[in-house]
Amino acid sequence: TLMLQRLTSGASAAATVATATAEETETAETPAPTPPATALPTAATLISKLETLKAEWNARFVKGDHQAACDGYTYGLRELQGADRAAASEAEGARLRSLEVALRLNSATCSLRAGQPQEALALADAALTLAPDAPKAHYRRAQALDALGRGAEAEAAVRSVLAIEPASSEATLMLQRLTSGASAAATAATATAVETETAETPAPTPPAMALPTAATLISKLETLKAEWNARFVKGDHQAACDGYTYGLRELQGADRAAASEAEGARLRSLEVALRLNSATCSLRAGQPQEALALADAALTLAPDAPKAHYRRAQALDALGRGAEAEAAVRSVLAIEPASSEATLMLQRLLDRKGV
Repeated sequence: TLMLQRLTSGASAAATVATATAEETETAETPAPTPPATALPTAATLISKLETLKAEWNARFVKGDHQAACDGYTYGLRELQGADRAAASEAEGARLRSLEVALRLNSATCSLRAGQPQEALALADAALTLAPDAPKAHYRRAQALDALGRGAEAEAAVRSVLAIEPASSEATLMLQRLTSGASAAATAATATAVETETAETPAPTPPAMALPTAATLISKLETLKAEWNARFVKGDHQAACDGYTYGLRELQGADRAAASEAEGARLRSLEVALRLNSATCSLRAGQPQEALALADAALTLAPDAPKAHYRRAQALDALGRGAEAEAAVRSVLAIEPASSEATLMLQRLLDRKGV
């Protein structure tokens, strides 16, 4: 209703995007505007959670599901920003730092794979700030510098590795290549093979290769989704949005063939919720085309979901496709006639047309 009033009053498509956040805290798959728990997670809780997740992400990386692993590392770094470090014991503080170093280095690997050596360098430098004597941090820095064409600095960085860990075969090989004049592209090309052995990953053949059961994945993602929604409501939008992206990646690994009918329905419901919340994130980021794709994907799973039609209307409106936005918002009202946000949006769209 609110959105329809704004739309029919002649407000611009940008107004839809600008108000998306306020609307989402009430209408997306989020809890009440004031979540019951606002305290930072304890260090022990966060450590236990992230160490478990990191093992899963590492296993994903080794199995070749690099994007899901890389999304996980990004999510883990966001979560670490919410750690209550002031209340952590000395031992907990050390474990938090160790986790951050590992996640930054694995994220640096992801950046190298994506052809973003400058970002990889920043991640390696941040890891070195926390752990100046970490050989892997110096090695990742050497890889990034090499990919940037800064050969002399790369050589100095790889010599730092060997000063700390003289037996490092990967550093020895890299130094030989650098001093023989081989190209920087060789480092980037071999980054994946190196990482599966030297990043914070398990053995190349992880003990468990089976997909997670539907029940396990549902329980995990429903718990995490509640956390992400609470983050969104509290204003930590980026952490929440990273979480939704991670959740969608995890759903791709669901063993749907073995799921019961009830489990299949819950998996679909989770995917719809995560796609619609991700669409909200895309609208906030000024990416209406991506928001439209997410809303359309949600509608494929749930054709009668009013929120999916509403998110589609928001995206179309932001793209300047008023007639289609009007049709989408009318679809909301056909399913949910009392929707105040859809009523307001329709009114604004009609006013813009001069109706």
